[in-house]
Amino acid sequence: MDDLTGKGTDDELAAAEFIQLHTEVKRMLATFNITMSGADLDQVGKMLSEFIATGDFFTCAGSATVYTAAAADGRQAPTAYTDGMRMRVLPNVTNTGADPTINLNSLGAKTIKNEAGNAISAGDMTTTRYATLIYDGTYFRLTNASLDLSPLTGPVTAGDINGLLISNNAGTPDSEIDIGAGSARDSTDMYTMVGAAMTKDFLLDWALGDGNGGVASGLSGTGLQADEEYRLFQIGHTDGSVDYGLDTASDASGLLADTSGYTLYRQFGWVLTDASADIRHFIQSASDPSRIYWQAPTASKVYGASTLPTAQATVACFGAPDTIAMLSFRLHTVNTDVLYGLALPLAATDVVPTSVLNNMYAVFDAENPERITYDLEVVLDSASSYGIRFNDADGDLGVFDLGYVYDRGRG
Repeated sequence: MDDLTGKGTDDELAAAEFIQLHTEVKRMLATFNITMSGADLDQVGKMLSEFIATGDFFTCAGSATVYTAAAADGRQAPTAYTDGMRMRVLPNVTNTGADPTINLNSLGAKTIKNEAGNAISAGDMTTTRYATLIYDGTYFRLTNASLDLSPLTGPVTAGDINGLLISNNAGTPDSEIDIGAGSARDSTDMYTMVGAAMTKDFLLDWALGDGNGGVASGLSGTGLQADEEYRLFQIGHTDGSVDYGLDTASDASGLLADTSGYTLYRQFGWVLTDASADIRHFIQSASDPSRIYWQAPTASKVYGASTLPTAQATVACFGAPDTIAMLSFRLHTVNTDVLYGLALPLAATDVVPTSVLNNMYAVFDAENPERITYDLEVVLDSASSYGIRFNDADGDLGVFDLGYVYDRGRG
């Protein structure tokens, strides 16, 4: 359309210029399938609303590494790339390379990067997810990498885990763990990972697939180490693949570094080793998977006669860090009338146990010197320790580890 400067007065426009204005409006409306009508005086507003909603959508063609884009439905395409330009496309094929390009309206191919400006991964652009691209002056940045994970097969709500029960492998219980099929939300609580049953060998560094290694290679030594506490993770790939492995880092950083394209993770258990670097044998409760019982309860602390601590003592046990230990205290008083004891988290206030403030006690009886058993659950700290104290030293105590409680549903 011509420049209208000097072509008319405040309320008049020459016929030729008026026809040009009318023609441009008509063409704009036609682009959005709107026929001009005097019965509707909001047509331009409707056209603008539709343009704002869909004007950045372009059709996609090309290959898995070289995409092209064109204006949809006969609309006008941009004539140049500008910083901040946004483009939405539905890829016609899933990308297979790390640096695919896209060429909009033959303006020139531009490399597609992720939102941080780094290379995207194969599978980040799929045929089932609209891709939003923003031009930064050099590259198009993909702001919504596709996570085309398998559909949910169990009742997983936000933050939850379904299935994924674990057990010592029947043939090689000291080094292999069987993991049942199941699903979990990832650590960000945004995506659901669905995994098949699998066995991982923890004598070997991590490798993809059933029966292969499962320990992050960046840890000291190869495979399991003695008296160690390993976090058990489900990890997910952007193409929907799922695997499992062990790491000592809470963010699975060492394990993910061994993979290619696996970025999702969720801890759903622990694997603990003994002094021989063998996996401790355990039984997971099917009715309450948060509870892990040791197959053979082990004495983790023994206080001989008249050696009970009268100030808070730190006691280490075989539970996983920051979990709840299931402990059996077998208490006997030697010559004190009544013995009171407290087993508490180390973070709790250190107080003297009394007749009203205790969670175990024993009454002296010379004729029937029985041991009193108390099964308690105590919160552990990051060193798998808790605190214990008695009102008097005259007694003896044996502490047996029965297992621990790990709140994996919200862990």
